[in-house]
Amino acid sequence: MSIPSDVLQKWAKPGKNEMSKQTYAVLRELLLEKLNNPQPNIYLQGSYRNSTNVKDNSDIDIVVEYDSNINVTCLKDYIYRRIDKVYNFHFTTGAKTVKYKGLRNQYVPADIVPCVSVRGKTGCVALYDSSKKTIIHNYPKIHIQNGEDKSGRTNGNSKKAVRMIKNARNHLEDKGVKVNISSFVIECMLYNVPDELFSGNESRILYNVLDWFAKNRNSIQNMHTQDGKFSLFPGSGSVSDGIQFVDCVVELWNNWGKY
Repeated sequence: MSIPSDVLQKWAKPGKNEMSKQTYAVLRELLLEKLNNPQPNIYLQGSYRNSTNVKDNSDIDIVVEYDSNINVTCLKDYIYRRIDKVYNFHFTTGAKTVKYKGLRNQYVPADIVPCVSVRGKTGCVALYDSSKKTIIHNYPKIHIQNGEDKSGRTNGNSKKAVRMIKNARNHLEDKGVKVNISSFVIECMLYNVPDELFSGNESRILYNVLDWFAKNRNSIQNMHTQDGKFSLFPGSGSVSDGIQFVDCVVELWNNWGKY
């Protein structure tokens, strides 16, 4: 028994976002007020920005991007000091972000991502991981644009597929199945699926995607991130996680009655 069509129709829809929208608006205003010399470019990234979130009022990721002449290693602590306890908003710091835990029934949790533009690399930003004392390069705007382009080419069906696969992961985890895969990796994996397979109703789309994954298990190790800049699975362990996840979702499709 495959996953029922009414379940897939529900899974394909994005979560409701009123609190996410409200949280971004108030935190963006706070950041613009307190980080004004010089003022950074502030924008969203992640599932909420990409409309691939599956839970109502999902956590948000806010990028705070400065020009390349700013020292990225000091940026996280600088932002934290400027905004903590302002208007009763309380923050903490993680390895790469300034974190806000949210407020029940009003604001959702948020990760504020401090970074600087990398000179000579279009769309590239550098952020600092203080736990490893390393600088990381990312391409958030290219990731976003590539996802939008694919969504346009597939009449929005690629994003439907991402949401269905994320919900499948959540369903498996709720049933006690261990799957070691992030929302970011799921989104990138679906980006690697050929555009022509994202056609038909929800059942046909998910079947096409899972069938392609099953037939191309050995190609998973060659997948790239949605920005096209990095290997999605750089190590053998992570490749195994990707293959195991595909196998689990295929099993869910083939044996829905067991779950």
